Amino acid sequence: MLPGVVALVPAFLQGSLMIKNMVPRSNLPAVFTVLPLIYCPLSWAMNQIYCQALGEPLFTNAIIANSFAPCFYFVYGKLYSFAQPMDDQLSVTLTFRVWYYALLTTFVFPYAILIYWLFNGTYFYQDQVRSSALNVPARDFIPSLIATLVGYAYTIQAGIDWFVAELVFQHKLEHAPIVVASSTSKEEAAEMQQVLGTTLDLDLIDSGDYVCGGLSDKDRLIPPGLDSGRTWSDKVRIYSTSLARKHHETLEAFILADSDMGEVSVQANLEGRLRAVEMLQQSY
Repeated sequence: MLPGVVALVPAFLQGSLMIKNMVPRSNLPAVFTVLPLIYCPLSWAMNQIYCQALGEPLFTNAIIANSFAPCFYFVYGKLYSFAQPMDDQLSVTLTFRVWYYALLTTFVFPYAILIYWLFNGTYFYQDQVRSSALNVPARDFIPSLIATLVGYAYTIQAGIDWFVAELVFQHKLEHAPIVVASSTSKEEAAEMQQVLGTTLDLDLIDSGDYVCGGLSDKDRLIPPGLDSGRTWSDKVRIYSTSLARKHHETLEAFILADSDMGEVSVQANLEGRLRAVEMLQQSY
């Protein structure tokens, strides 16, 4: 199981970079840059057993570098705003830059320290370790290497397949209210939902019994009921607009409540957030 586990997270990270090249406007691939924050502590928990056994500082540093180096994917993702929508040129430039930096920081540098320690370190079990590392029979080493490479390749392919399927599904779900808003009858909306694979409650839209926003929301739209005399087109458009307005207002409230990290004054921080909300509202 070890080769598959070792290949899993790096392959998913590489797959997310490939998908960002294919769909530059999507922010879903950026979500997977947080995987190292879960994977690295688990890797360190397993690897520190060897550190405890050998107790050599250089080896410990090499293992720490190997265990936590994938966190650079998260750092690069934040540094280059990996989640933002991009054009094709920008996505290719940034993803290849991340690949290049990740190759150096997560593979070349950590393993260079480990190889240097193997040949130049001074530790109690050095004869046994060097003998075990350098005299591994090919019948044992090659199958493990092949299993790791195959698992890495298959995981990248499986990750890309999953990414594409999830992107398509998310795209259909995200635009379902807009698509349904173009319908002229409940029956037509039901047919649209069948094609999209969504399950919006059309009866609630028709009766006006859905809830979207709190009673104290100043811009809350009141759903028209059965006796309002409004057509289906009006009802479903009000429903779609209510969803979008509630979504934006909630995120804007999060922006205003964003924590002050102390980089600027409280007043400047608040003014910056208010300006961000104002620009976002003008874009809707």
